[in-house]
Amino acid sequence: MFLHCKLIMNSSGCRSSEVKGNTVRTCDREECVYSRAAFMKSEVLVLYFAKSAELTGIKSETISVQSELSTLQLWQELEKLHPKLSAVRDQVVLAVRQEYVSLGDQRVILRDGDEVAIIPPLSGG
Repeated sequence: MFLHCKLIMNSSGCRSSEVKGNTVRTCDREECVYSRAAFMKSEVLVLYFAKSAELTGIKSETISVQSELSTLQLWQELEKLHPKLSAVRDQVVLAVRQEYVSLGDQRVILRDGDEVAIIPPLSGG
C-alpha cells in the first residue's frame, strides 16, 4: 500500500514520489531514495550526568529533534538549547537507547520516547 507524500525533485529530475514503509522513493534510482525519518520529528528524553548536568542546570529534559540526524547534529541541537555544553564537547560520549555512539557523521534514527544520555569522561583513581 502506497501513501502519497510531498513531491520531491532531485538532481536527476525525478518528480514522482511515494511512501513505502520507512522510505520515500522518487523513481527507482538509488540517488532518489530518501529516508522518511529525515522529515519527521521525535520527542526524546535527554539525560545529563556530572559536568553536563552542572552546565545545563538540569538532570533531564524532553526535546523535539529530527527523527534522523547525525550524532554531531544531535549534539549541535543540544548546544543550541544549552550553549555552555560546548565546554565539554570533546570530553563527552553520547548514548542512544543505552548504546554508545561516537560524535560525528554516524546517523541515528530516533523514535518518540528514546533516551539520549550525555556521558562524562570516566576518570580513575
